[in-house]
Amino acid sequence: MRRVTRRVRPEDLGDLLAAPPRAYLAFRRGEEVEALPVAFRLDRGRYYVAVGRRGEAAGVEPGETVKLLVDDGTWFFDLRGVWVRGRIVPAEPPPAGAPASLAWYEIAPDRTVAWDYGTLRTVAGGS
Repeated sequence: MRRVTRRVRPEDLGDLLAAPPRAYLAFRRGEEVEALPVAFRLDRGRYYVAVGRRGEAAGVEPGETVKLLVDDGTWFFDLRGVWVRGRIVPAEPPPAGAPASLAWYEIAPDRTVAWDYGTLRTVAGGS
């Protein structure tokens, strides 16, 4: 059986992860799901997000499960991105010029998915 996929490995999107135009953090606040724009850095395979100090914690408790979305593109074949689901913990600012004036957190991933619609292709196999 053959199917079409747009899946890629996160490392295939290194340019996007090095300079993302958008990054959002989704989390639960009570019974609601909220999305917050965040600064993002990937440093030595570790995922870091930051919010302004006034937004420190921003309703996200350490150890809470969150989902990070980093994406790019406007048109169908430009759409590409990575989402990371995992636990969030406070962190020191990562190196690589990250502003220390922000409150930094690290996401310990338990699942990561990457896609690039510009690489749609047919592959063999099931799901």
